[in-house]
Amino acid sequence: MVFVYVNITYKKIDPRSFNSSYEKIDSESAQPMAVLTYLGFCKFDVIMAKLKNSSVKQFPNSEGPPGRIKIANALRELLAEKDFNSITTSEISSKSGVNEALIYRYFGDKRGLLHQVLKEHLDEFVQRISLDFKGKASALNKLRKMIRSSIEFYDQDRVFSKMLLIEVRNYPGYFESETYMTIKQYTNMVLAAIKEGMSSGEIRKDVSPAFLRQMVLGAIEHMVLPALIHNSKIDVYEYQKEISRVIFEGIQNTN
Repeated sequence: MVFVYVNITYKKIDPRSFNSSYEKIDSESAQPMAVLTYLGFCKFDVIMAKLKNSSVKQFPNSEGPPGRIKIANALRELLAEKDFNSITTSEISSKSGVNEALIYRYFGDKRGLLHQVLKEHLDEFVQRISLDFKGKASALNKLRKMIRSSIEFYDQDRVFSKMLLIEVRNYPGYFESETYMTIKQYTNMVLAAIKEGMSSGEIRKDVSPAFLRQMVLGAIEHMVLPALIHNSKIDVYEYQKEISRVIFEGIQNTN
């Protein structure tokens, strides 16, 4: 697959209210990436306006009719300019050069389009984690690599990271979306690595695998979100080192 990067400069947008909330968690069926939003931290439009020069990843070789691909890429570009709720289907149609009716034909509605775009973005990440895991024999090394790759993922495409961490989780249909189904693949791989570590004796067996997964992925998100909001530097190595040190020293089997 060939990726094309398009640099976008943000435009100022009008203030809009932004309400964050924690979503419900149950034990092993819960998906940790659905846990976090930054309560009361900043309005979403302010978050979007603070990033001045970012990159929007395009997927010109995505499967489907040319019009469908053009619509998806048009939304990617518009998300770099304004918040999702401010984007209209007529704007997407104008930017893509495709009839507005095709948005509803291919994606159902604007939010269906958003979830498809996020899913394609996440598919690449899930493939990357899968390859990372294949190259690591130790469960703890798999988890360290996963932490690093996750932080890099959030840092490299900040537009989509904020959409994933803030925007889509406040929508009731998130847990039935294709985005969520892809997230489940990722979190299930993390859970499997933790259980593998317990079976091999690397990780203590008196720790809940699901709870540990929540801690690891929650720590990643809380570490990167302030930097995403304020467009500040993310030190991938330092973040990975500190998260690994704090969590793994507590769970590592020393017997």
